[in-house]
Amino acid sequence: MVPRGKLDISYSEVFKAIWYCASDRLLSKQEYGLNANKLITLSVRTGFHLVLSALSLPPGSEVIVSNINIPDMYAIIAAHGLKAIPVPVRFDTLTVSTEDIQSVISKNTRVILLSHLFGALMDTTKIAALAKQRGLLLIEDCAQAFGGYYGDNVSNAAITMFSFGLIKTNTAVSGAVIQIRDPNLLQKVINLSNSLPCQSTSIFRKKLLKVLAIKLLTGKTLYSAFYKWCLKTNRDPDEVLSSATRGIPGTDVLGKISYRPCRANIILLKQRLNNFNLSNNFARTLKAREIVEGLALAAIAGGINTNNTYWVLPVKHNQPEKLIAYLRNNGFDATQKASSLIELEAATTTNHLQLNWLVYLPCYRSMSPKDCNRLNGLLLNFGLSGK
Repeated sequence: MVPRGKLDISYSEVFKAIWYCASDRLLSKQEYGLNANKLITLSVRTGFHLVLSALSLPPGSEVIVSNINIPDMYAIIAAHGLKAIPVPVRFDTLTVSTEDIQSVISKNTRVILLSHLFGALMDTTKIAALAKQRGLLLIEDCAQAFGGYYGDNVSNAAITMFSFGLIKTNTAVSGAVIQIRDPNLLQKVINLSNSLPCQSTSIFRKKLLKVLAIKLLTGKTLYSAFYKWCLKTNRDPDEVLSSATRGIPGTDVLGKISYRPCRANIILLKQRLNNFNLSNNFARTLKAREIVEGLALAAIAGGINTNNTYWVLPVKHNQPEKLIAYLRNNGFDATQKASSLIELEAATTTNHLQLNWLVYLPCYRSMSPKDCNRLNGLLLNFGLSGK
């Protein structure tokens, strides 16, 4: 069985991080900043919570949001007494339109939160201009779309957030980078961050040990055995894997995210950023293009987005369960549960993204050309061809 995914970190980097944990008292104090306008936080959720706390918006203020994101982001908005106003994401580009945003702006609107999905970046130039014209704060959630750059030239937003959590590109197991252009707002967020307790090094060490277990499990032989064990014991492999890779388990979102990362986590994150190789993303992009070659553009989520590094590779089918069963019977662990995204009801368009029709395909840079070609053939044989 070809696993649905692989963690984007080497064994040597995990073992170095375990050593950092063991040597925590010997490590020098680590700064949470990267340069003049960036801050390291425990997660994107932590950074978003700190930003909303610093803004201290009046209760009932509205946050225009992409209608697809993880539920915790919407929960954080509600916890601050704010109201999320969803706008639809287009299927073919994975973008939201300036017109849709314009149509829902009201006297109570204060913030626009855009989520870049599946590894694809949208061009936010027009939306940023609209936000500036209307006096709104534009925040870009790039948790799923780290492309190797996180400087000022990446985003048009006032705030940009990148995740390096467990299953993300260039993972540091946990951690995020929050870029804030307004120095006054940045200082408020830093002050709030400094008031948080530091997460225990032992918690980070346990995450690292879990990483080692997952990396061992996602070798072909062990993964095949795991899948057969799930079937034999009537366990749902989706549920088993989701529980193992969930970034912030539990329902107490604010309680679980209100920490600073430990020193070992910060050191690992900084090293991962400094040593990131852009060719890793290029390799994954090439694998994705091999897998979807010849497929109808109407079947590929973000199929006409040219700025896509394919953190995950979703395709659309009106019978997703049948497609998943067909691929699994042929040795590829496709799934509908590659992430914890949810979809808020929004004014629909003729081409909006619908999560219930998506199937996430195995796609990572270590996939063999043989497996990529075989998966492509299976998809074409199942009727996803563009011909």
